[in-house]
Amino acid sequence: MKKIIFSNLLWGFALFSVTLLFYFTGSGLETAELKFYDFRARVSAASSARNEIAIIEINDDSISKIGRWPWPRSKVAEMLLCLSSATARPSVIGLNILFSEPEKNSGVELGDYLKTRYRALVSAQKIRETKDSDFSKIIDEARMGMDNDSKLSAAVKAAGNVVLPMYIKTGEPDAKPEPEPQWLKQFSPSIVHSAAPADITADGSQITVPLEVLGSSAAGIGHVNVFADSDGTVRREYPFIPYDQSFYPSFASEIVRVRLKLTPQEVTLSPGAQAAFSGRNKIPLDQASSVLIAFNQSRSSFKYYSFYDVINGKIVPEAFKDKIVLIGITAQGVGTPYVTPVASSLQAVEFTANVIGDILEGRFISRPEWANPAELGLIVFTGLFVIFLLPRLKAGLGAGLTAFMLISLVGTGVFLFTSKSMWLKTLYPSFLLVAGYILIVSKRFFSTEKKKELIEVSAIETNKMLGLSFQGQGMLDLAFEKFRLCPVDGTMKDLLYNLALDFERKRQFNKAVAVYGHISVKDPAYKDIKDKMEMLTKASNGAVFGGQLGGKAGGGDSTMLVAGSSTIPTLGRYEITKELGKGAMGIVYLGKDPKINRIVAIKTMRFEEGIEEKALKELKDRFFREAQAAGNLSHPNIVKIFDAGEEQEIAYIAMELLKGDDLKKWTTKGSLLPLEKTLEYMQKSAEALDYAHKGGVIHRDIKPANIMLLDDGTVRVADFGIARIQESSKTATGTVMGTPYYMSPEQIAGKKVDGRADIFSLGVTMFELLTGERPWKGGDAVGTLFFQITADPYPDPMICNPALTKDMVAIIDKALKKNPDERYQTAGQMAEDIKNILHKTPRSAEGPKAPADSAKPSTLAPEQKKPAVVPAQQAKPVPMKAAAGASAARIDAASAPATTPQPPGAVVKPMAPPLSKPTAGIPAASQASITDPQLKKPAPAQAIKPLTSAPAPVPPMPAVQAAKPQIQPSPALELAPREGLEMTMKIKTVADSPGETAGIGKGIGEASGIMSTLVKPKPAVGEQTGVPTPSALGLEAPVSGSAGQSADGKQTGGGITANATPPELLTKPDAAKPSEPVQAPVPKPKAPDNAGAPATPAGLVLPAGGGDFEKTLPLIYPEEENK
Repeated sequence: MKKIIFSNLLWGFALFSVTLLFYFTGSGLETAELKFYDFRARVSAASSARNEIAIIEINDDSISKIGRWPWPRSKVAEMLLCLSSATARPSVIGLNILFSEPEKNSGVELGDYLKTRYRALVSAQKIRETKDSDFSKIIDEARMGMDNDSKLSAAVKAAGNVVLPMYIKTGEPDAKPEPEPQWLKQFSPSIVHSAAPADITADGSQITVPLEVLGSSAAGIGHVNVFADSDGTVRREYPFIPYDQSFYPSFASEIVRVRLKLTPQEVTLSPGAQAAFSGRNKIPLDQASSVLIAFNQSRSSFKYYSFYDVINGKIVPEAFKDKIVLIGITAQGVGTPYVTPVASSLQAVEFTANVIGDILEGRFISRPEWANPAELGLIVFTGLFVIFLLPRLKAGLGAGLTAFMLISLVGTGVFLFTSKSMWLKTLYPSFLLVAGYILIVSKRFFSTEKKKELIEVSAIETNKMLGLSFQGQGMLDLAFEKFRLCPVDGTMKDLLYNLALDFERKRQFNKAVAVYGHISVKDPAYKDIKDKMEMLTKASNGAVFGGQLGGKAGGGDSTMLVAGSSTIPTLGRYEITKELGKGAMGIVYLGKDPKINRIVAIKTMRFEEGIEEKALKELKDRFFREAQAAGNLSHPNIVKIFDAGEEQEIAYIAMELLKGDDLKKWTTKGSLLPLEKTLEYMQKSAEALDYAHKGGVIHRDIKPANIMLLDDGTVRVADFGIARIQESSKTATGTVMGTPYYMSPEQIAGKKVDGRADIFSLGVTMFELLTGERPWKGGDAVGTLFFQITADPYPDPMICNPALTKDMVAIIDKALKKNPDERYQTAGQMAEDIKNILHKTPRSAEGPKAPADSAKPSTLAPEQKKPAVVPAQQAKPVPMKAAAGASAARIDAASAPATTPQPPGAVVKPMAPPLSKPTAGIPAASQASITDPQLKKPAPAQAIKPLTSAPAPVPPMPAVQAAKPQIQPSPALELAPREGLEMTMKIKTVADSPGETAGIGKGIGEASGIMSTLVKPKPAVGEQTGVPTPSALGLEAPVSGSAGQSADGKQTGGGITANATPPELLTKPDAAKPSEPVQAPVPKPKAPDNAGAPATPAGLVLPAGGGDFEKTLPLIYPEEENK
């Protein structure tokens, strides 16, 4: 019994029976079929091709201008007279306004009253009427002038082609209908009875006709009845409605008859079959004597004119010549709109126009005689398919065959309607097909699912055990796949929760969220999964671990530190402590190397969202190439790179952690650094860039924010994040990288750039640090700034800061040349010029020069603005003489920090004298200090008398001894090499003639060694020194860091013996630069760390309070020694 109840045969037959019931009763699915009819009607709606109908609408505009409706009938009469003119003369005028009652007119009523009263008084002989009295005639004339009905009747009669409406009430009459007026019967058509069955349901029971004075003058009268279907939509027209013993035409049919100039008797009607207009135009009728209307697109099919415009002559009368003119109401709230398949609000006059167009064009929707048998056949065929065939087909074949049949049914219905104007009800078999398919498939699904559940019960335990096994082996993804196959019950929730914790420990946050989400589907309130999902979603959206590299779902705020997480995240071997900030390429973290307990800064890589895999690989490769190039830069003024790597698709760089501020802090007017400090920092930065450029690395983003001033007073160039390695196989053109205010013109143009772009940016930075202003300030748009940089000059720095000197301005001018060829060609040249400014005393600041035989250093004049450097009395340094051909070590008195004491016991170590070539392109102010007139001739033979006895040849670093005048090398005064920056100079000695040593011009000019990583040379036995000995270089004992005179009275310069050097070689010598003492920069009141510093040399007395090197030792200037 159960098998029979749930059999496909029984359910299919029941569905088939229900469909037949709906079809024959017209219920249930009929409304859906009518909506499908409306869809097809909208698809087939088109504009009328004949364009014979013009509509004069009484719209809102006409009512607002003429007056409130209803208007006096004289207005309508005036319109009819206007259309009756010889120039207009339409073929027929349809006045779709029913005038069934006389117009109420107070003037007419007064005339009738006066006339009646006058007759009564005359009859009562209260007044006497003479034979010549015209009083009654005058009253009649006055009444006629105010009778609008008479005016309208006259206008209708004068036109001769006006059709008026009437209304016939239909339904079962309560009593015998009242007979129609005799004048109306003349409009009844001829009746021809046919063999076709007729089932007329619209039978008139009451009639409302126009006034007899109007109706008797009209050319035709037709009913304006409209019949809606069960859903309230008007789809059909009844061309003729029976009343009493006659049929009366519709308003549209009567207009067509008048248009065709036919008499009513020339129109023949066969109820239930057709209506013919003298054999030329035929209307197919159904059994109810109705016809389905093929609606047009009204507004595009007919011409519309405003009543006000026509009556006031704004429309030419020729526009209505031989047209069908319909006058009706379209104003909102006045007319009667209908719901039709093509419009939700179609006015009565527009409905009439659609019917007239269909009759004239013969375009109607019909139900063919074979429609009902065809529809029944389709229903039966579909029922058999659903009952017998569909259950036996496989799922794919059954779905395909069902879809094919459904498309065929719907397509046939649409094709017949739009192309053949035939209505075939295909929704009933379509419903049976879809409902049967859903029923069969659902039944099959439930039965299959029952069997599947029985099978899966045995596999649940297997999957659970496999999942636990995978989890124990660390294969969490496979474990989750197995757990997902198990139903989420109480035990499974615990297993999934533990699995999510394992994912969280491995920092695979997005996978942990997926596991928690799997639990929340069953139990959203289980433990703390809601809080964990919210916490971990922030991390997984950042795509830090798990997911595609470079994801930006977090809006660029992705972080690997998750609040509330119990584990410490790591990158490689580094433990992540906290987030420091966001750099040019990603987030920067504070990390720790647990192996050596070193604190580092870790920068991670971040790419844009949606990047392609190939482009992503190229970016990663470039990232590591840049990290490699930056790691190869070992310079005391460049941030050190310790390590680079990749873990879980996260690229990172571990670098030196800097403690300090960037120079942006000192770029405002109120917080400028002293000029000397600014120049010193710019020199160090230029040296760092020069070193990087030689290594093939261009910074591309030099600005105050990328130059760090550390707590110990040193500067570091940071953030090579957008640097690119210059390779011959890689082009650097077409890419604009950097900060707009500091970009060079070639960067803005997207050209290939080199180190000169960094020099331009450093020049902008120097301008800003010296003046507190940017050279170009830009405007509202970045384009304005770019134009200024590439085309506009910058303001005079001396106006922004009058304390600047011309030498400083000359350096800025040369660095900010818009043409790269006119700038410094290397950053080392710029550093050399800045160094020359720092080491020279401006003539305006020099004091009176000492006499020639004086060995004491001169002091600055007391009237100078800058304080003079007072030499320490305890120290007795060896007098140093300025040698021709060398740039003397000149230190501006203002360059020393003002009142910064040095800690006790601090050791001042001079740096090794670097050897360099003269800088090309040095500004004029700086060039003057190099090409000294003194250099053009040999130095005088006599020696300057020193403070003590004549010194013997000295080693590179002389020490002052109280007892011995002979200077001996100090065993304790050693140049401490900076970590990562040791230098060896290989000098090739060339002697063109006997007795000629390697002079300044050739020996150094042909130096073949350049900067490389070195090991500090071991000192010889019995000798301790931090610099190469003169003998190692093939030179005689130079005075380190200065130009002086040897023991035998021969002039020396920068440590190069020049006893046989001809004068022409000393014109522009490649003199060795004097070593500059290591100053204790004091940007912040923090004492430097002296751990590991060498002991103070014997005989070198430093003040107890410490101090800068310039304040400790007296200075010997070349000008003084020349004297």
